[in-house]
Amino acid sequence: MTMTVYLANAFSANMLSADADGDNYIRFTKLGEDEVKALLSSGFESTIGHPGTAQVLTEKLGLQVEANRKAVRLAEGDKLIVAQVEWPGGRLPEGRVLTKEEVEKLPIKYLLVEDVTLEVKRALESGVNLKR
Repeated sequence: MTMTVYLANAFSANMLSADADGDNYIRFTKLGEDEVKALLSSGFESTIGHPGTAQVLTEKLGLQVEANRKAVRLAEGDKLIVAQVEWPGGRLPEGRVLTKEEVEKLPIKYLLVEDVTLEVKRALESGVNLKR
């Protein structure tokens, strides 16, 4: 099984596997910048849609991040790192695109997104109680 690491600026339910037959279980893990660098150091595919954000991430992470607006479909074992620019108030107004200079002034939150559906199903089948 080949695993791909993706770097994106957002997560959508449309990214979940087309093979999913029912419920999906997704794990979100907060990451620090050093953890992101380590995860990306062995190679990654950028799906950062905005050139300004890609430029800022290139500078922050010390890795070449290309602007590459494309759809992602996560397969088993894939990892998605979301670099979420923290806009005051939550969402940008419709049609608004931030410049590189604007992105540089805003905090970026990093999240690791993993589809752990098979892991959870195996645990449930073995009798593990996952309730909190």
